[in-house]
Amino acid sequence: MARAKSNKKKQFQRLKLWSALGFLIIALLFVLSLYGAYHSKLLISQIAVEGNKTVSDFEIRQVVNEQLIGKYWWLYPKRNALLFPRDRIVKAVATSFPRLSSIKLEQPNLQSLTLLVEERRGEFLWCLVKSAEADYGASQCYFADKTGFVFAPAPKFSSPLYFELLSADANEPIGRYPLPMADW
Repeated sequence: MARAKSNKKKQFQRLKLWSALGFLIIALLFVLSLYGAYHSKLLISQIAVEGNKTVSDFEIRQVVNEQLIGKYWWLYPKRNALLFPRDRIVKAVATSFPRLSSIKLEQPNLQSLTLLVEERRGEFLWCLVKSAEADYGASQCYFADKTGFVFAPAPKFSSPLYFELLSADANEPIGRYPLPMADW
């Protein structure tokens, strides 16, 4: 009976030792992961933009930097090359700049991001008129691409350069399809 108690006591001692060792290994891995997450070779420090013509590089980089601010779980930086929020960056840039038709995010190395963007081409003018009797000169016009997506204000042209669609809709059309796709 004394022998059985001694074996149980030894087993309990081993269990405590292995548990402590396991806890130390997990704690060490956690500390190493934090160290690695903040290592300068793993933090994104350069953001390049290619393919833009009218939207400025600075504005696009500013939106990307806003998405890279902060931490996950108050521990890991969003700027880490292995953890950064790819989808949120693309979505934020697309939302902020409706003029961009496609946004592709590449990571040439661990410290840099490259955004390859393509801008929409104005195919039509979507013009809002205050009333049915109002003349064209009093209207505000916006560029629309070939799908009918309205993406940017248009300047006043002295002669018609684009096919113009007149609308009495009072809502801001930028970032929407004022007509249903079937009607377009």
